[in-house]
Order: sequence, then C-alpha cells, then structure tokens
Amino acid sequence: VYLEEFATNGNVEVFKFFASEIDRNTSMRDYITKENTIKAMYLAYFSLTNYYIVKSEPEMNKGFADIFMIPFNPYVEYFAIIEVKYIKREKDKKADTKLIQTLKDEA
Repeated sequence: VYLEEFATNGNVEVFKFFASEIDRNTSMRDYITKENTIKAMYLAYFSLTNYYIVKSEPEMNKGFADIFMIPFNPYVEYFAIIEVKYIKREKDKKADTKLIQTLKDEA
C-alpha cells in the first residue's frame, strides 16, 4: 500500500516506514559493509512492485545514484532517486545532528 501511495500521490511515507523497519530488524553486524547491506534490502523490497523498474547504480549526469526507480506503469507520475548513506555514530550527539543536516542539505 505504501509504495502505491508514493507512485500515485507522491507520498514519501514508504521511505520513512521502510527505514524504520530496517532499523528495527537489523543489528550492528548488518552494517559491517556500511550501506551495502541496507541498499540491498531497499533494492529487494522496491523490486517487488509493478509500478517501477528499479536500477542499481545507474549513471546519471554527474555521477551515480544508489537506486533509481523509473515508472513502469503509465499511470505512475513520480520517480525516485535514492542515495543511501552510512553515518558512523559519534560520541557527540551534536556532531551527528550536524552531519545529518549537511547530508539533507546536499540531497
């Protein structure tokens, strides 16, 4: 249902929901390869839809996107470019907050 809401209405809750599910269902060992394990989870989940063709690391104008979701269905109005980032936890909570804001600004 969530992915349908994104495809038809642009509702980004699917990405928030899936991120929280990944956080809830993974352990520290899943992050040994940094973002690669998490990216694989996103690819597997988003590939199970009839709404999108999902590409990993497609070449874009000035680089590569981790995941690119191209509408497959002609009724889908929204596409997605997903960049997965691994942020090592800092002892200083303010440093985490600043780094997260910097990454959001770059997006």
